[in-house]
Amino acid sequence: MEPVTYIDRTWDGEKIVETEKECTDYVIVDANTTAFENNTWYVVSENMTVDSRITVNDTANLILCDGATLNASKGIDVSGGNTLNIFAQSENENAMGKLIAEGEDY
Repeated sequence: MEPVTYIDRTWDGEKIVETEKECTDYVIVDANTTAFENNTWYVVSENMTVDSRITVNDTANLILCDGATLNASKGIDVSGGNTLNIFAQSENENAMGKLIAEGEDY
C-alpha cells in the first residue's frame, strides 16, 4: 500500500503548528462505505459518492486527497462520544480535497 501524505495541525499554546505526515495503514473510501470506525484511517483518493448515511463509531480519521471530493449524500452521523478528524493533503485551496455532506432528519 502506497503511503498517503497529509497535513497534521496542532495548537502549541501560541500558534498552529503544521506537520506533514504519512499514513501507511488505511482504507480507501468507496461507494459501499457506510461506517468510519475504530481508530481507522480512511482515504478519499478520487471523486466518490456514498449514497448511504455514513456512521462514525469511536474515532476515525479521514484524509481528503488533493483534487478528490467525497459526496456523502445522506450525511455523516458523528453522535456523542465519537470523533471524526479530517485532514487535507495540501494548503492549496485550488487543489484541496472536498467534503460534501448533506443531512437528513433522523
